[in-house]
Amino acid sequence: MKKIYLPGQYIQGSRKSKCQHKHAILCQLVFILNVHYAFLRTHRNHNIIPKYFAEVAHSVLRREYIIMKRILLTGMSGTGKSTVIGELAARGYKAVDADCDEFSEWVEVTGNAGTLESPVEVDRDWVWREDRIQDLLSTEDTDVLFLSGCAENMQKFLSQFDHVVLLSAPTDIIVERLRTRTNNQYGKHPDEIARVLGLVETVEPLLRRAAGHEIDTSACLEDVIAILLRLIQP
Repeated sequence: MKKIYLPGQYIQGSRKSKCQHKHAILCQLVFILNVHYAFLRTHRNHNIIPKYFAEVAHSVLRREYIIMKRILLTGMSGTGKSTVIGELAARGYKAVDADCDEFSEWVEVTGNAGTLESPVEVDRDWVWREDRIQDLLSTEDTDVLFLSGCAENMQKFLSQFDHVVLLSAPTDIIVERLRTRTNNQYGKHPDEIARVLGLVETVEPLLRRAAGHEIDTSACLEDVIAILLRLIQP
């Protein structure tokens, strides 16, 4: 017997069960709208059926049926995450840079508390605000979400992304970008550059294993964006 999924009857976190849940909602809404429409036509002149009835129904159905693709752009400092996410936002996509106060925060650390080694500073690290990141990933208000960032606690969210994309670049380009960029002061001090180059050797291989795709951002920005946009094609 085919199981009917009612609102709330799906396994939390399962994309397949969420699709079944939304399909059930869609079927129920279509049935209800048909009943109301038949009633109005039977008891009133159909010419006075409010125009907004169909418009609201279409809006509700579309909102309930959206299945958002989530794409994470990660990589070391200087690989172009902020540049790429900014270009995606400029093109009208929902593109969020997690490297900001809204989605990240400083936390105190003692020793090597995480698996991505080397906190940003000796006694504190820059990590994702987990509640806000989760809210962002759970809000299905668009067809695709691009999120950029790299933090010790991001591994908790990897399973929620449809694609994890590693942005990488040759070390000489990374150093030059850190030295010349104006939107972020991190990477100006020799110790900071040394830390980034160390993470390229130790952490980037871990990110590469977790990622399904890798893009060398030494290519022109237009080519990088074109590769990313191919990931969201149906």
